[in-house]
Amino acid sequence: MSTKTAAGFSLLEVLVALVVLAVGLLGLAGLQLHSLRDNHSAFLRSQATTLAAEVIDRMQANRDQALDGEYDIAVGADPTGATGKALIDLQEWRAGLAALPEGDGSVAVVDGIVSVIVRWRDVSSGGNITEFRTDTRI
Repeated sequence: MSTKTAAGFSLLEVLVALVVLAVGLLGLAGLQLHSLRDNHSAFLRSQATTLAAEVIDRMQANRDQALDGEYDIAVGADPTGATGKALIDLQEWRAGLAALPEGDGSVAVVDGIVSVIVRWRDVSSGGNITEFRTDTRI
């Protein structure tokens, strides 16, 4: 009679390998989720930057009304003081802000300096309101 030696993996070694693999895959899924959330946050920030630049461009194209304060609007307010082209510009800008989660914004002109603030709720910052502000001279 000959004695046979055990060859291959035991069931316990296979189970340990599966647990290690499962933990690694869960970690990878967590990294992927974190990456998606951060990419969405970056997308929202770039949208806010574009919206701020858009309203500034509209104001530069209609400089006289902008300097007269017709583009001035507070956060959460309707463009009540605006008329003509300024009113249309602000309504279209507000429609663009609505694409952001809880998007809102304000515009203020003081001595030819324009301050534009765009606000939105950002999931990656714990669901807090995030604000982008830009100032320029027109």
